[in-house]
Amino acid sequence: MIKIKQVYTEHGEGYLTVEYDVEGRLKQVTISLGDVAEKLRELKAIVGRKLTVQDLKDVVKTLIDKHREGQAVLLEKFDFSPLIDVDLEEAQP
Repeated sequence: MIKIKQVYTEHGEGYLTVEYDVEGRLKQVTISLGDVAEKLRELKAIVGRKLTVQDLKDVVKTLIDKHREGQAVLLEKFDFSPLIDVDLEEAQP
């Protein structure tokens, strides 16, 4: 389930408040209309046609699915203690 609950403007920026379910729980997230517009521009460049309301729905669904993936339980466990104060961009022996 994905529902747009609110559209609002704050400090000149537009936002969507979206409610969605993940693992049986309801969550809410705020999505920048700028992020939605960027994805719509990318989609338009790919499909080469005028976009539809269905395209908008699909973009919002894709953004929410990314949030769902980010909230999924990670099965792998990592020991981060050896990485404390280590430059992660530096090549390691």
